[in-house]
Order: sequence, then C-alpha cells, then structure tokens
Amino acid sequence: TGKLENPDMISMVAQCIRIARSAGKHTAILVVPGPMMDAAIEAGCELIICGGDVANLSVAWSDLLHRVKQV
Repeated sequence: TGKLENPDMISMVAQCIRIARSAGKHTAILVVPGPMMDAAIEAGCELIICGGDVANLSVAWSDLLHRVKQV
C-alpha cells in the first residue's frame, strides 16, 4: 500500500491492464507521473488521470511555503 514505485506493484498493475485489454475491457488509472504511469501507458491503458486533489494541493502548498520562508 502506497508503494507505487515498487517494481512488483508496477508489474502487477501493468499485468492487470494487459489482461483487461486482451479481454476487451476498457482500462483507466489514477496515478502520479513516474514509473507506474509509464508502465500503464506501455501496457495500453486507455485513460490516465494524472495527479489528484491531494497531490496537486501538496505542490501548491510546497510552493506557497517556499515563498513564505523567503518573506
């Protein structure tokens, strides 16, 4: 759980995507940029939602905190 850069996890997700696609099913994944997203694309995932509310907010908050420290 939470170890989205673990090679075993990436392999399992890619395998699930390939199996679903070979069965004629549509596939989608919510993922951040990185190895998991790359593997999903390579496996033929049709819909990739990159990021999410918490991930996007963490980037914005980090930027804000960086600017506040400089003031």
